[in-house]
Amino acid sequence: MTIKARKESTMYIKSFIHKGNAKLADYTAEDGTEYRYAQFNLPAKKTCPYASKNCLKFCYAKRDERYKSVRNNRLVSFELSKADDFAEAMIYTIETAFMTKRYSNAHMILRIHESGDYYNNLYFKKWFEVFKHYEGAKNLTFCFYTKCFDYILNLSEEEQAIFDRLTKSGLVACSLSLDESSTAEQVIKAIKIKARYSNVNIYYAIDEKKIDTIAHDEVCDCKDCAKCAKCVKTSGKTVACAIH
Repeated sequence: MTIKARKESTMYIKSFIHKGNAKLADYTAEDGTEYRYAQFNLPAKKTCPYASKNCLKFCYAKRDERYKSVRNNRLVSFELSKADDFAEAMIYTIETAFMTKRYSNAHMILRIHESGDYYNNLYFKKWFEVFKHYEGAKNLTFCFYTKCFDYILNLSEEEQAIFDRLTKSGLVACSLSLDESSTAEQVIKAIKIKARYSNVNIYYAIDEKKIDTIAHDEVCDCKDCAKCAKCVKTSGKTVACAIH
């Protein structure tokens, strides 16, 4: 089947974006490996069940939805994500992408939810099926930030072992998102996940009012994100985000 035919298939997710934003720029590593970004996004806020007060207040993803094309793209993705065969369709779409010139000889970094999050456990499990399908893949990385800690904590014993392998292999790059308005319960859950999965990161955002006292650095080697003073401003200058 040709690429055109595959893209015209009802299985192909047309809202799959084959390009990162300005902060997710394609690059070539020293060993010559070409890294190419892709994204899959959902509507901001409405698909974020565990959003913190600061997250809702400073949501940069929501600003992009002033553009009709962005808003419609995310709505289409949201509807597609509800389908029973979403995992199968996503795998089909990724495979189609690897047939194109952009990804055929490159390492794809698929950013899941630059906008949005895992809005329920069923949806998270659909992505988990995609992750499992690609276990052992050397040309693909799934990257996501999430506040939906319960779904990770509720994995079965068998699924925990799989998730541990996937994060240790580098196939899944998972970051747990916290900020100053996160509840104590969320912090405790993040610590539990980090204790269970050593390769999972904790990502901490600091309110803009405290940015002036921070020494900005490009490398973070902190042991406690909440007390770390090595951070970088994001666009819009609403938060400072620790680099891990």
